[in-house]
This record gives sequence, structure tokens and C-alpha cells, in this order.
Amino acid sequence: MSAHARYASLLVPEIELSVHADLLAREGDGYPTYFASAWPAGEALARYLLDRPEIVRARRVLDFGTGCGIVALAAKLAGAAHVAGVDRDPRAVESLARNAEALGLSIDARLGDPLEAPLELEGFELVLAADVFYEDARPSEVGAWLRDEAGRGKRVVVADPGRFMEPLPGMRALEQIRGLHGPTCTIYEIEASLAEARSRSARAGARRARRRARSRARGAQGAQGGSP
Repeated sequence: MSAHARYASLLVPEIELSVHADLLAREGDGYPTYFASAWPAGEALARYLLDRPEIVRARRVLDFGTGCGIVALAAKLAGAAHVAGVDRDPRAVESLARNAEALGLSIDARLGDPLEAPLELEGFELVLAADVFYEDARPSEVGAWLRDEAGRGKRVVVADPGRFMEPLPGMRALEQIRGLHGPTCTIYEIEASLAEARSRSARAGARRARRRARSRARGAQGAQGGSP
């Protein structure tokens, strides 16, 4: 086998990926070689972003469970200001870094699993995830984490080929994309619950009230200082 083999998805011909022999041969801490190919939902989400660049344009984007990296690469090609691809498998992280370099794209390839240890996610506006609800990935925990991120004010968009019988709570279907040789995948947005949204609005209102009170206090002090 050559050092690496290049391929492009029929659904996303704009992005050519490489499969590196040295990464396939490397021990993966028990993780299968999920990064070695583009999964159907990853292809569908990448296509969705490239066709609707306004979703990511000028935004800071996190691709959760990046795998082969096709979603992260598509987000950057579509005009995202900053893209980080996160995966728990170090081989996937290295694969993303190499593919980004080959395509001349600047992407932050990160090793980590936010289900196990918190990641620094401050500043990200959009969270993307594709095909992350399979059994080995602890789908209920993944869903809870994604809903938490939505509750923190981030937009969360995911793609799935129908691995669960019904959408998880808070999931709203945006579009279905039929794979050329694979399953039809659904693009969802995960929305914070009404209670979460109200709580976030209340916290924001309290912060504004505190700022107004501090501003009034400073104004009163200034007026007193200027009195004869």
C-alpha cells in the first residue's frame, strides 16, 4: 500500500481526503478506524454546509467527533472564521491535521472527549456533529452534552442516518439528504428547551440590570465629586 491513498466522496467532490497507511497501522487505544472513511451522515452534513455557507460564514465552529474530518473541512471551505475538529482517537486528530494541510486549510485539530473531561469551548458559536449516536459513542450522553451546549447559547446542528427510532428531545429536522450510494440522512438542529431558554434569558436580564445599577452608581459618584 502506498503511504496514503486519496479519495473524494461522490456527494462532496470538493473535498479530497487521504487515508494514511501509518495511521491505519498504529494502535488506536481500542478505537476502531472510524477515521479511515467518510461516513454517510458526515458527507450529508458537509454537503449541507457547502450548499448553505451562511450557516458557518464568519463563525467559530466546533466539529464534535470529527472522524475523517470532512465536516470540519467543509465548514472551513464554506467560510467559517475558525474551525476546531475534536476527536477522542489521536489517529483521527492526526488525519484531520494532515488533510487540512494538504488542502491548504487552517484547522485546529484537537484531541479530547468532552464527555470525559471538559474542553475549553468559550467563544464557539456553532457545534456540528455527524453520525455520533451509534452505540459505542454512548448516544444518550452525547445527546445530553449537545443539548447542554444548545442551552449555553450555541447553535447545534447534527446529521444522522436514522440510528435512533425517534429524534432526541429538542431535535428539529431541517432537511433530508439522500446519499448517492448510502442511506438518507436527516439534518437536525438541537434546540434548548423552553425552560433553558427562559433561564438563559433571565440570567442575561439580571446581568443587564447589574450593569445598569453599576453605571448609575458611577454616575452618582461622579456627580457628587463634581459638586461645589
